[in-house]
Amino acid sequence: MAHTKTEDVPIPEIIYDKSTGVKYVRGKFYGKGGFAKCYEIKDTNTNRTYAGKIVSKKLLVKSNQKEKMTQEITIHRSVRHKQIVGFHGFFEDDDFVYVILELCHRRSLMELHRRRKALTEPETRYYMKQILDGVLYLHENGIIHRDLKLGNLFLNDDIEVKIGDFGLAARIEYEGQRKKTLCGTPNYIAPEILQKKGHSFEVDVWSIGCIMYTLLAGRPPFETNSLKETYERIKRCEYRLPSAMKPAASKLINSMLQPDPKKRPTVKEILHSEFFDGYIPAKLPVSCLTLAPRFDAMAAKESMTLTRKPLIELNPGGNSPTVGALGKMNAKPQIGGNEKFEIPPGSQAVVTSTVGECNEYLRLLYQQLVKVLKNKPSNIPPDADEMTDPAAQPVVWVSKWVDYSDKYGFGYQLCDDGCGVMFNDNSRIVLLANQRNVHYIERDGTENYYTTDNTPPEIEKKVRLLSYFRKYMKEHLMKAGGSIQIQESDQLSRIPYLHQWHRSKNTVIMQLTNGTLQMNFQDHTKIIMCPLMSAVTYIDEGKNFRTYRFSTIVQNGCSPEGGNRENSATVVPCSLFVRDNRVDGNFGRDNDIFRFVNRSILCSSFKFGSIPEYKSWSWLVKANRRRHSYLRSVIVLQLSVESIVDQVRVDRFSPPCDGVRPLSYEFASPKPHAIARIRTRFLIPFSVAQLESVFCFRFDVTFVNLTKAVASRPSVETEIRSPREYEN
Repeated sequence: MAHTKTEDVPIPEIIYDKSTGVKYVRGKFYGKGGFAKCYEIKDTNTNRTYAGKIVSKKLLVKSNQKEKMTQEITIHRSVRHKQIVGFHGFFEDDDFVYVILELCHRRSLMELHRRRKALTEPETRYYMKQILDGVLYLHENGIIHRDLKLGNLFLNDDIEVKIGDFGLAARIEYEGQRKKTLCGTPNYIAPEILQKKGHSFEVDVWSIGCIMYTLLAGRPPFETNSLKETYERIKRCEYRLPSAMKPAASKLINSMLQPDPKKRPTVKEILHSEFFDGYIPAKLPVSCLTLAPRFDAMAAKESMTLTRKPLIELNPGGNSPTVGALGKMNAKPQIGGNEKFEIPPGSQAVVTSTVGECNEYLRLLYQQLVKVLKNKPSNIPPDADEMTDPAAQPVVWVSKWVDYSDKYGFGYQLCDDGCGVMFNDNSRIVLLANQRNVHYIERDGTENYYTTDNTPPEIEKKVRLLSYFRKYMKEHLMKAGGSIQIQESDQLSRIPYLHQWHRSKNTVIMQLTNGTLQMNFQDHTKIIMCPLMSAVTYIDEGKNFRTYRFSTIVQNGCSPEGGNRENSATVVPCSLFVRDNRVDGNFGRDNDIFRFVNRSILCSSFKFGSIPEYKSWSWLVKANRRRHSYLRSVIVLQLSVESIVDQVRVDRFSPPCDGVRPLSYEFASPKPHAIARIRTRFLIPFSVAQLESVFCFRFDVTFVNLTKAVASRPSVETEIRSPREYEN
């Protein structure tokens, strides 16, 4: 019997609750899991947004499936707690069941884990305290969750934990009742469930122990390549605590991961354990989703070392390759204490591994891109939305940039309104979105933390330049993407900063210290790739986001709107970028990698979708070296053509002389789609030191989006000057 696809009945754009008369507008796809698909939905009466969990009735054919859905709704609607995902209603129509839930914009602890791996102890206490508060409420109301894991612990805009997904939850009807159902997630399932001995509240304590271990160590305690071996380790309670883990944390984990459920502590006992005597931040900044917060003040108070070794002891048999490759990178500043504090304005932390980390990120990204390019999609899915993975969308990206590197450096603004400058001397400065906290990163990677009213004299000039960059971007540049609200917890923020950049005629490439590699194109579209999430995000001209896992692209390709760009030519220069990156930390605009990438980009059109009409001509420039004895020269190229032209570009240079790249463009362009004479000026620097006495220089010029043929060959004027002559 053929399987009936749920896509036969599309989910309506307008969802109507007949019982209340409320209409919801279905928005962007949020994810899927099990039987359900999740969308952002908006109440048309209040304009409030929710998470709409939508289940097709075609998947609820068997009686046990219907009972499971009914039980999930019954339990979830009966609970109300700060640490539990809010339940706002449910209804159904002929085709679907709709559950209206609280929307958690910051996704879950699973995405945090993928980006950060091992967390600091203060962060772990912060999350654990909230998880335990929520589970204590459930247990006091006779409910076992039975599926506590990172992916079911959601985060709202305030970085607060919300326990969700009650699909496996059960009620204990009387004291001493033991459930017999085999359920749970492999890495978090308790041994008594596997052994079918009957289970109760203690299985949640076991899962919490696995969660705490994962947060501190960067990987689950029983994870292996084989599901069978994982289960055997769980039954034997075979795991290893990292040697760097502190005694209080080790003691608590050992107590929760007891094979005998009777020996495990209750949730209330866990909350009173020694581990929670340490410092617990009142709030965490959004930046902690991608970088460790600043706990330097507490470290100074307790005379603790600021930079710690990672708690990961690699298990070659593990089934998470990125843990082994990147586990060492995320050991960021820690650390403990037991009182509230204010960040001192002149504190500093030495981060010595930034270059090594960024190189490792690029190596990993290159491996991922090579795999994408080698594979051909096996099929194109009918619903492109469902092939996206919004949970892997980047937390931080560059929304504005300005290149003033001929004098000072490269300025940029992040999506949270923080801004920074990478100066020509390879130092960096960052101003947080609160406009108060300043981070200055020296050339050797030393991070110094100040406030705007307490910066040392030696960086005052750079602070002023940062202010000029910020003012210019605010007044003149369009912002890409959304904003993140300013939080009180910003005093703990350590936001990623620009590690390296490259600008060519067609694109700007920027790498942030959290591993993100971003490409901005002339048409205001953007590609953002993250090796930690193994994902690529495409932002179109309308600032709409589409995020794909690389594995999904390999299997299914992308949507028609963005697939060509994501899955083909755009990935090529990025793969060249990461392949040829140097590991000695000598980055800059003159590095070989940038020249290599630049040539790759110049040979690509970067116009996708329907192929535009175009026409190209080639010119050959001859020059005598005896007349041009200086080592570096400039070709001044002026073109003119009469037609309807959307773009003029220089596509190819031959020979590929060392350092070839356009210096600037001066377009005397008409209004779009108006017939006029276009004069375009290109300045092309190149080296003649290694060339023969008489040399030829060939370049191709393409006129894009012609709506009528160009009647005659465009006139061209070329001359060769020294850069100094041009500047004068």
